[in-house]
Amino acid sequence: MTEWRLKYGLNPYQDAGLARFSDRPPWVEVVNGEVGYINLLDALKAWVLVREIANTLDLPSATSIKHVHPAGAAVARDTLDEPFRAANQLAAAELSPIAIAYARARGCDRIASFGDFIGLSEPADESCAGVIAREVSDGIIAPDYTPAALEILRKKKGGKFVILPPGYKDAIPDGYSILRSDTYGGYALVRSNLRSRSDADVAASIAYAKRVKFYPLSAAGNPPETVFTDVKDVNFDSTIRYDSSFYQSLDRVVQGEPWIERDRAMIDQLRSIGIEKGKPFAPDAKIQPILTAAIGEAKVLLEQRYDAGFPVFYPGTHWTMPALSEAIEGQGTTYANHDKYAIDARGVAYTYAYIAIKRLGAGQFYLIAIRDKDGQAYDGSKTYRLRVPPDVPVAQYWSVTAYDRETHALIRNMPRASRASNATDLQKNADGSVDIYFGPAAPAGKDTNWVPTDPARKFELMARFYAPRKEFFEKKWALPDVEKIDVTVGSGARQ
Repeated sequence: MTEWRLKYGLNPYQDAGLARFSDRPPWVEVVNGEVGYINLLDALKAWVLVREIANTLDLPSATSIKHVHPAGAAVARDTLDEPFRAANQLAAAELSPIAIAYARARGCDRIASFGDFIGLSEPADESCAGVIAREVSDGIIAPDYTPAALEILRKKKGGKFVILPPGYKDAIPDGYSILRSDTYGGYALVRSNLRSRSDADVAASIAYAKRVKFYPLSAAGNPPETVFTDVKDVNFDSTIRYDSSFYQSLDRVVQGEPWIERDRAMIDQLRSIGIEKGKPFAPDAKIQPILTAAIGEAKVLLEQRYDAGFPVFYPGTHWTMPALSEAIEGQGTTYANHDKYAIDARGVAYTYAYIAIKRLGAGQFYLIAIRDKDGQAYDGSKTYRLRVPPDVPVAQYWSVTAYDRETHALIRNMPRASRASNATDLQKNADGSVDIYFGPAAPAGKDTNWVPTDPARKFELMARFYAPRKEFFEKKWALPDVEKIDVTVGSGARQ
């Protein structure tokens, strides 16, 4: 029996494990670095896929795998044309067939491929290693590596990106991966998977994040120090203002940002209410009350559409998709279908969300519940239980978060907003299931499984599943409805 000691589990914050092979040398060898459990899963998935493609089409093939799901796969059928090279910042030098295959696979979805595991059907050569060296990747599985390729790949650490504004056409220095933005303003999110919520683990996560350097391209030769601001104790209110200030915010965006092609139909409509690029927005006493009434009416209509619910995910339950299907389709294709545009569905989505997932299900999946088992809205003064069945089909972890039903933001002044399966103090039942409680006070002895709610307000739930497996989408496992219960709270009182 051959054993490998794995450096971590499904993520760097899980304990190390073992991979055991039968009584023969393992069919795969680690030539550089250390392997985690998730790396091994990705490598196996990548190898099976590229071998099947290569054997079927008799062409060099490559794939980009994220959380055991392909973000892209391609073959080396043709050379790369100039537009593709320019979009992916590939030099004019001739590339080998396996390098072309990987460039195409990575180019299928460069955002989803970030931090991928690479599969190659042919040996990695110097040309392919040069393409890979520019990207942020976790590892590579290939039948072999040339000495020149290994020398390049062993030096590979970190990644450099340049975010380009709309219409940018100037020269770009070598060594950067390109991210093109449709707007001048933007933001990015980075999530840390913590081993626990201990002070040491939180501090380690923060220290790692502070290794990121962010600076103007013009200062690349001598980058200034990146400024980090800790907002842990800052009350940042990003909820939508359904009053006259909404139009001030809208005017600020119109004045400061270019029109995205798909939104140009709004130019004349906004001009009719006094919002026009290059001109001040100054509604008079006659138009102001009309605008205020209009935003109030919009709030009511959007709330009604949200309350009507989204498509049910698990039949017979109140767990639904995280958005209307037309909004999910539009975001997944960047609204590429010119025959339709999900204006209303998109509008509803952004009343409760501040991001939209381009590849829902590739790396993560979200479900929403705004009603309990009896079809009633969640009341923050009552207590509810969600029993999460054992063996949740995810490669990483799951979590459930409570939000304010009216604002769709986190519930104010609560010690925590969610519970997750990677919490070390989470209590499990004898069969491996987990009971999560929602209410104004923790049931007796269940503090570690409790998510607090405001007794004066209603709430809603979102379940998150990270690196969901095939069985999740086949619905061989199902999340049941949340039930209202009578409990004895920590003080011994009945509720």
